[in-house]
Amino acid sequence: MPFAQDILTRINKVHWASKEQFLYSGDDGMFGSSNGESWKKADHSVPAISLAWMDDVWVGCGTDGSVWRSEDGAQNWSLIDGAPKFVEIVSMRPKGTDEHGKPRPGVFAGWLRSEDSDDDFVYTSQDLGKNWNRALTIHQIVSSPDGDGSEFINALSGCGGAFFVGTTRLISRYANGDGMIYSSSDGEAFTAAELVFGPGTNNLPPEGLGKPTKGFACGYVGHDTTTNTYTVIGFRLAAPAGNTVYYDVIYSQSATAHFDAGEGTSYVSETITNPGGGAPFTGNVLTTAQGVAGGNGTFATGVKVTRNFFTDGTATDAKAGFVPDHPPEFVLTSDGPQIALSSFCFNGSAISSPQTPDDKGTAGVFACVSFTMDDEKTGGAFIANAGKTFQKTHSGVSIDRRGGTIGVGKLGWL
Repeated sequence: MPFAQDILTRINKVHWASKEQFLYSGDDGMFGSSNGESWKKADHSVPAISLAWMDDVWVGCGTDGSVWRSEDGAQNWSLIDGAPKFVEIVSMRPKGTDEHGKPRPGVFAGWLRSEDSDDDFVYTSQDLGKNWNRALTIHQIVSSPDGDGSEFINALSGCGGAFFVGTTRLISRYANGDGMIYSSSDGEAFTAAELVFGPGTNNLPPEGLGKPTKGFACGYVGHDTTTNTYTVIGFRLAAPAGNTVYYDVIYSQSATAHFDAGEGTSYVSETITNPGGGAPFTGNVLTTAQGVAGGNGTFATGVKVTRNFFTDGTATDAKAGFVPDHPPEFVLTSDGPQIALSSFCFNGSAISSPQTPDDKGTAGVFACVSFTMDDEKTGGAFIANAGKTFQKTHSGVSIDRRGGTIGVGKLGWL
């Protein structure tokens, strides 16, 4: 709260820092909230499935890859001509100061899958979303003596003064896949960590060639300013053993933006059993770690688990919780695979109401978006105080069967 005084020591000017708000986007429009509980609809909206804010500029992308930009607190949007068709957009501010001693300008990043080659691309913008340059190429086809493998992007994050790209990489089609991570502190040069999750890309499975393997994947990264630590979320999926499948959602933490090698720490480990009882397992279990955000000394994250038993139908669970003190709990369930769980974020200026009689409410609120994308299209925004249960506060419908999004920044209509 900076203030000025006149010569008689009388206060004549007080400047209160602007608070940030939540911006939620779904098929029913865009909504803003200062606390995650009450929501006000914007007069103008774009159907964004990914949102990022930096230096008073919002950038969002839609299901068709269109990229929009707003300079007035998400009140009005303009289409960015010539921008790549992104899957996801994030932002970050590089650490340090410029030559004038001021904070360095913010940078935006987005990623996409190429339409005319076997590559994934990451682009960055150094001028707040107006122009974009390619900064990283992930080759989807990885050649090796044991046959072609693959690498592909799972997630893009921007936090703690860096960008992070999480991938799954198999040196051959038979090898144990690894969760790899690439980071950039300036949005121009990306470097790869030695290894985040997995046994090593050139390790063949112990069962030999052509046998089922464990797959490792690297997902999103979050940063907590309270502890100044980074957390990356990934998962691994074991092959069926009889009528049972075992899977783990895992995380690894680091004091720097460059993660060391290791498999991380398992925080969700479950056993899925075929409803057919003693019969051999006839389906699969698809697990994804979907989003992570840091704040108040902890990290919120989510997981989606789809169980496809073929003859016995499909069921999907979306869960949200905290690492490591509050394991993920159900926020939505569906009889089919169409659930989206995404866009975890933290608003340090928001204050939530008590969630339990012993909880008096704390500054700083986590939020996420979850949808079932069937005909009912139930879902919306969920919020939680650190370590508490996520509770639904806004109902909405998904965007073109790919879910919605939520971000934190300054809005112009609240």
